[in-house]
Amino acid sequence: MWHAGFIWDDDLLLTENPLIKAHNGWYRFWFTTKTPDYFPVMSSFFWVEWRLWGMNPIGYHVVNVLLHAVNAILFWQLLARLNVPGARLAAAIFALHPVNAASVAWIAELKNTLSLFFFALSLLWYLKFDDMGRWRFYWLALGEFLLALLSKIEAAPLPFVLLGIAWWRRGRVDGKDLRRSVPFFAVAFLLGLVSVWFQNHVSIGHDVVRTDNFWSRLAGAGWAVWFYLGKTLLPVNLIPIYPRWQIDPTDALSYVPGLLLLAGFLVMWQYRRTWGKAVLFGLGYAVLMFLPVLGFLNIYFFRYSLVANHWQYFSIIGPVALAAAGITAAFGFFGKRNLWLKPVFYGALLLTLGVLTWRQSRMYADDEILWRTTIERNPACWLAHFNLGTALLQKGQVAEAIIQFQNTLAIQPDYAEAHNNLGNALLQKEQVDEAIAHFKKAIEIQPDNAEAHNNLGTALDQKGQLDEAIVYFQKALAI
Repeated sequence: MWHAGFIWDDDLLLTENPLIKAHNGWYRFWFTTKTPDYFPVMSSFFWVEWRLWGMNPIGYHVVNVLLHAVNAILFWQLLARLNVPGARLAAAIFALHPVNAASVAWIAELKNTLSLFFFALSLLWYLKFDDMGRWRFYWLALGEFLLALLSKIEAAPLPFVLLGIAWWRRGRVDGKDLRRSVPFFAVAFLLGLVSVWFQNHVSIGHDVVRTDNFWSRLAGAGWAVWFYLGKTLLPVNLIPIYPRWQIDPTDALSYVPGLLLLAGFLVMWQYRRTWGKAVLFGLGYAVLMFLPVLGFLNIYFFRYSLVANHWQYFSIIGPVALAAAGITAAFGFFGKRNLWLKPVFYGALLLTLGVLTWRQSRMYADDEILWRTTIERNPACWLAHFNLGTALLQKGQVAEAIIQFQNTLAIQPDYAEAHNNLGNALLQKEQVDEAIAHFKKAIEIQPDNAEAHNNLGTALDQKGQLDEAIVYFQKALAI
């Protein structure tokens, strides 16, 4: 990880973000709509980091790793306060779990590590308030929650978690717990509306991320929960972009995963006074934290896939805590017999996770490795072909870049950026007529693409068609 560079949208959020470099960028993060999402705490953090590290990726990676380590410690403290067995083991599993490599090794996912840091602090302050009744701890908890939301909106389900903690500790949720949760719900609702507005008007804009109906999304939510639980228990073949599911809402079998999940929770509720309570608390927390990314709201990433490993960073805590508690309870049956078995098992488990995470983090070394690995495991991922082509073009490997852009268009023929980049690559190979055809196609698909107008003007200029070239340069400037 220490030798890893910038990847994927690190340029959008950091290296090529003009607000990061502007002296008043921190102000504009908070009070303008010039960013793809409203995460001003995370953006301001990057603004400071840029002045410390500049284009040296090591500093950003070190900060992400340190935040992740602190989050593991806070996770341990939370479970210990909640009297969950195996708190230290759970924290160690969380720290070394390969799924979390997507959040820690990817610089742009500072929003995950930073938001979880404030999220965990909010829960710790609230637990202290719940134990001692001192209101300053309550307001500290609310303030930390606000910072978590302003780092990433996935922290929004925290008020439900507070009610779940009340049930875990006292076996019920009374009026006092509900009243205390109201300010948390209000803050989550208001910033949730802001985040939805930014997603729809800035990140997504005129792009179409999903065309399916509510029933397809409902069925997909059940699929997603089982997918995430599966990757938690068996973290293999992890990639940044998984194949995009095609869900048929008219097929009754599409709803089976969701119905099985519902049936499981009903069984757990039936046995809530015995073994069901812990399972309900752990898995219930996970499902609650999945809510923002289960597909009921549009997120730009849904253009590529309906699931992502970096969306598990908050939710994985529940299944990991449950697994650690189960392992601890299992070894409790041995008593003082076979004392050697426990450290050997723990050591083997953590070593295995560590090795898997080390291998997984290598995927994030640079764009070429990231996208080649993705294509190897998900050949139909048009974005991976496009991004690999872009990386190769920047390295001067024009012929191979052309192949990747052609692969992109074979899968996604109406992708304007692929036509534009293919035109650029063909222009470098002096295939001017072919380049012009792709620039025109990019403009046909996306008439406000200033870069494609400019590139078409350049190509026409090379052919000596100066008057027509001027028209396209003027259109580019107008846009």
